[in-house]
Amino acid sequence: MDNPASTTTYEITFEDLVGNTVSDSVTFTVEAAAAVPPAIPGFDPLIVIGIVTFGSLGLIALKKKKK
Repeated sequence: MDNPASTTTYEITFEDLVGNTVSDSVTFTVEAAAAVPPAIPGFDPLIVIGIVTFGSLGLIALKKKKK
């Protein structure tokens, strides 16, 4: 869903039976969402794949060495 940043001001005015009035306004500012940081800062998928690959190769080497 695309939500562009924007600012909107709403004003409301009340009037009683004898003609007295009062008003107020409120301004809403919607800003663009911040970029979501990676789940594990500094870990690129290539690094994770490399660690898993070397770990797997190490386990295979240990199993072959035991035989």
